[in-house]
Amino acid sequence: MGCKNLQDITLPKLATIPSFLFADCPALKQVVMPESVTSIGKQAFRGCTSLESLYIGENVGNIAKDAFWRCSFNLSIDPNNTRYYNDGCNVLVDKQTNVLLQGFGNTAIPQSVVAIGETAFLNCAELTEIHIPDGVTEIKNRAFEGCKNLTKVTMGNGVYSIGYNAFAMCDSLADVHFSPELISIESGAFEGCTSLSVVELPTKVSVIKSSAFRHCPIQSIVLPDSIRQIGFQSFEDTQISSLVIPAGVNEVECSGIPNLESITVEEGNPYFDSR
Repeated sequence: MGCKNLQDITLPKLATIPSFLFADCPALKQVVMPESVTSIGKQAFRGCTSLESLYIGENVGNIAKDAFWRCSFNLSIDPNNTRYYNDGCNVLVDKQTNVLLQGFGNTAIPQSVVAIGETAFLNCAELTEIHIPDGVTEIKNRAFEGCKNLTKVTMGNGVYSIGYNAFAMCDSLADVHFSPELISIESGAFEGCTSLSVVELPTKVSVIKSSAFRHCPIQSIVLPDSIRQIGFQSFEDTQISSLVIPAGVNEVECSGIPNLESITVEEGNPYFDSR
């Protein structure tokens, strides 16, 4: 840990790469792992910003989810590995669940992936654009949080849920194409996306939870008829000047919108009116 001048190493025969073993070794460029390795511990390669590539052997069956935090190397995986795969993409995917566990910079996502895992691209400065294939149904908590250079997200037709802080603090994110099947946008999902001024919600969204678009410079928004819940501070510190609340909304909180001049509740809403 903290071997700042270490550039390359060939590991002896061992079963486990311990937690933090190569953490904060910024000059490390090459690591040769023996086939005896079966597990890689917590933050084992954290901050190895010069590491160019890493090979995961066929016997590796347990990798801590933050083992490669703040890394952007090219990952290759032995095709005989029974736990992990990447189909030639620069990602780590769990074979048992088809959840993408970690991505490394700009990369395609295998068509077999069903979910983008928690913190999968957390603080990935190398990521500038991502296309999420149709097979993905969930973007989990903090999956893309803090990707400061991410500018565009295109979701396929399968995503129905965007998790807590999934894209929070993505300062450069200006273009988001939502899945038509999207139902739920969880708390803080796009909070602090200070370049996101246009949001077009698909017609099946029913839940926008607290702080979902907080501190985004959104100029206007059309809430679809499917909306039922608008959480606390969902649109706080946006530039929205008017809101139309659909008839089916049963929970709404619109505080902290500095330019808001009018709120109109559609006729037939049993919970609210425009008095």
